[in-house]
Amino acid sequence: MSEIFDAYCDDLKFLATDLKNNLEVLRSGENFESARKTIQVVLDQSTDLVKQVEVEVRGHSSQERRVLTEKLKIYKDEFFQLKQEFDSVVFQSQKSQLVGKSGEDRGRMLETNEKMRRQNEIIENCKRTVAETEEIGIETIAELQNNREKIESARAKGQEFHAVADDADKRLKSMWFRHKTWGLFG
Repeated sequence: MSEIFDAYCDDLKFLATDLKNNLEVLRSGENFESARKTIQVVLDQSTDLVKQVEVEVRGHSSQERRVLTEKLKIYKDEFFQLKQEFDSVVFQSQKSQLVGKSGEDRGRMLETNEKMRRQNEIIENCKRTVAETEEIGIETIAELQNNREKIESARAKGQEFHAVADDADKRLKSMWFRHKTWGLFG
């Protein structure tokens, strides 16, 4: 087999041991946050290392690849179990912190939840108001467009009437002038 693959396996063994040790520290509750962060970093490193090993395995012949893939699967399964164990310990810790809180802390949590609920209601009301305002704005724009068309139509009719009235005025003046000048009407 490959020396590179063997080196990767040694690194994976080291990371698995490191995870197990940090999980013990995490379970004990000492330096919980520090241990949690360390475990998260080690899990990320192990994920990256597994990806590198997968790339290395692809470079081998099909028979070697099968053997190496089986070995890699063992490490993947181990890291998967360690990740599940980590998640379980963190969940249990968070749960015990919530359950073990004093009445005052519970009261603050309930108060905070109530504030968040009221703020969500306010946001929902604002969203409804914005939607209604938008709808009213659209209706107003449509009404204004309709009024504009009516005004333009009335203006056109007024201009037409004014033109007809001017023409009639000119004709009447012309007729009056003829009457005065020639006395045709009576």
